[in-house]
Amino acid sequence: MLLILTPLNVAFANDFNVQNIAVDVQGNSAIDARDKALTKARRNAFDILTGRLLTTSERANLPSIDDSTIATMVSDFEINREKLSKNRYLANVSINFNPRAVRGYMGRYANIAIDTPIMNASNNIYDGTATSSLNAVQGAPTSSKRLILPWYGQDSDITLWRDTNPWKQAWNQWLGTSQGANSNLIIPIGDITDMQYFNPEKPLNFDATGLNKLLQRYNANEAIIAMADPLPNGMVRVSLYQSTNMMPRFIDRIVVPSANLGGANQFLPAIYKSVDSIKTVDVAPYNATDTQTAINDTSSFARDNTINSPFEAEIRLNNIQQWIGIKQSLAMINGLSDMQVKSLSTGRAIVAFRYTGDSDALRRDLVARGLNLYANPQQMSGASPFIITRQQG
Repeated sequence: MLLILTPLNVAFANDFNVQNIAVDVQGNSAIDARDKALTKARRNAFDILTGRLLTTSERANLPSIDDSTIATMVSDFEINREKLSKNRYLANVSINFNPRAVRGYMGRYANIAIDTPIMNASNNIYDGTATSSLNAVQGAPTSSKRLILPWYGQDSDITLWRDTNPWKQAWNQWLGTSQGANSNLIIPIGDITDMQYFNPEKPLNFDATGLNKLLQRYNANEAIIAMADPLPNGMVRVSLYQSTNMMPRFIDRIVVPSANLGGANQFLPAIYKSVDSIKTVDVAPYNATDTQTAINDTSSFARDNTINSPFEAEIRLNNIQQWIGIKQSLAMINGLSDMQVKSLSTGRAIVAFRYTGDSDALRRDLVARGLNLYANPQQMSGASPFIITRQQG
């Protein structure tokens, strides 16, 4: 059965991928030209897609469609050979459409059924159940819709809108399943309009006006900031924040193994666990104290990753097994790098390393790994400024 289903999966995916749409557009500025070019590329790709999936008579039954509706059916896109001048934009654009959204649109507006199986990620089978085409934008009650902002990366290399964001791709895939389609969660398209509205350098340091524009575009009343970073041991750490009242509020931090699958599928365990945490949180107002707590209680995403400070610490040890365990814990701390063992003797080790953050941020990350950080009370020359110990219990 696996040998039979695998090529079918590829074929169905390719049906909804339109490649190499050439665009050459002029505008009032380079940004305006790029925005118009991407809009044109989506429309041209949609015309090609309908010609691929429908007969001539079926296409004639489709009503006129606006650009914003086409945009809601796009999962992601790729830009190649991009060139821009003061007011001109040229590129080749490849568009991936969401099969469920396309099928739903055709079923809803033109009474046309596209019998394309959709993979149900929860059990790796194909689900042919049709849903509303605009479920990604219109599927849940307005009062409870939440927009997922899937930040991904490691250290200073973090992204929200980049095309190669596998965490965003994983959310898009999950929202295309029956389980995801019936949730109250949606994900932004990531087109030029989204980037113009909301494009902060840091996940928790955002402009409230820009976020409000993004929420209004998707008719959502709050955003869920979902920051995922891969750990060296193959786990994925996700930090979840609520943005009600335009302020970040900590929800949960989870660490889960990646699935033994390729591509976006490897993030499915992290998505399932994240959704479980999000469901337990009510949409409720909160105050500025909660905001500061959220910023203090976060991973490297909220730190100033341009700071890379040297640290030296004495590690107190009971035995060699404890030393091995502490070394492994230090290696999994995001932002800690260039660790060197300066000396190792009975009862202690002296280590030097660099860390993207201050001592308070380091202390929080160490506590999360079962370690404590203290200032060394000894003031003698040559003493390490910090002491690291294993937590008791």
